Amino acid sequence: MAEDCERTLLRRELIRELFEEERSISELSKRYGLSRKAIHSWKRRYEQEGLKGLEPRAVALIEVQGRLSVGSGKKLFLSSNADADIGVQRN
Repeated sequence: MAEDCERTLLRRELIRELFEEERSISELSKRYGLSRKAIHSWKRRYEQEGLKGLEPRAVALIEVQGRLSVGSGKKLFLSSNADADIGVQRN
């Protein structure tokens, strides 16, 4: 829970710097060690939903067909957040 709060505060600070201080997405990416893709996603969500759009999203549990050995019973967690750069590529 505290981790979610920290993430939300970081996102709010990034958006503030982006709009109020007119910093570039590339500059913020380097400064905070985040991908430009993640920052673009947060910017879009902020523009569409306001501050609510910067809050963490629920994580969905899905089973990926054809990616796991038969009978393994394993499941993968894929985040609906754009800042998750790992996961299974979707076709």
